[in-house]
Amino acid sequence: MHGMQLAPSYNLKANFSRRSCEVFLVAVFYIHSADVVHRDLRPSSPFVNSNCDLKIWSLGHAKSLSEEDDINPVFVSVHYSSAPELILSEKHGKPVDIWAIGCILAELLGRSVLFTGKDYVDQVNKILEIVGTPEEEDDLGWIKNEAGSKYVKNFLKKNRVVWKNLFP
Repeated sequence: MHGMQLAPSYNLKANFSRRSCEVFLVAVFYIHSADVVHRDLRPSSPFVNSNCDLKIWSLGHAKSLSEEDDINPVFVSVHYSSAPELILSEKHGKPVDIWAIGCILAELLGRSVLFTGKDYVDQVNKILEIVGTPEEEDDLGWIKNEAGSKYVKNFLKKNRVVWKNLFP
């Protein structure tokens, strides 16, 4: 598995995955309640000790939403759990952390990385291949990068993958 390190002989059960995700969501909710966005959640961000206590580390890219400057003045690296807003937009908020948690949960349940992009463009391609392309009437105003907006609009039409096919 890409992130949370467990002994190879340890069989990760659904209950543990579910409980870990619940605790992880509560921890991120706590961070968000202080108007802070982590912006760099990945499978290695939560640390689970032998008592199954979960802690979030790697807060180097965290940003306060209450600061007057833009939320994205510092480069945030793109990785497998990066939200589309981190790649395609100049501004982003709490939803980028929720997206990352979804990707981490998908990795826990599927035992593999959901979006395996090699770079920015490939990451957008992988996301669009699974979540599908937007309909013409969809509002893409959240994409502040003109080139990114044009790329998404011109991407070959893809239908959303049925989740039951990804996670039987």
